Amino acid sequence: MKNEKILIVDDEKPIREYLERTLRHLEYKTAISTDNVEKALEILKKGDISLLLTDLHMPGKSGMWLFEELGKLSLDTQ
Repeated sequence: MKNEKILIVDDEKPIREYLERTLRHLEYKTAISTDNVEKALEILKKGDISLLLTDLHMPGKSGMWLFEELGKLSLDTQ
C-alpha cells in the first residue's frame, strides 16, 4: 500500500498539511490533496487513487456527496 496514491480532501489547509506530513513520515510515497470536492472527483475519475481521506462537513458540496459520486464510478478506491 505504501506505493499507492492517497487523496486527501479537506477545506482546512492545516489538516491537509498535517495528513500529508504524517503519510510521508509513515513512508507513503504519494499523497495528493485538495480543498475542493469537485476537483477531488476529477482526480478520482482518473482511476489511480487507492485511498480517499475526506472531511465529511465542508462548505458547499460535502465529503458525503463525494462518497456518493465515488460509488457511482465503480472504482477500486477505498
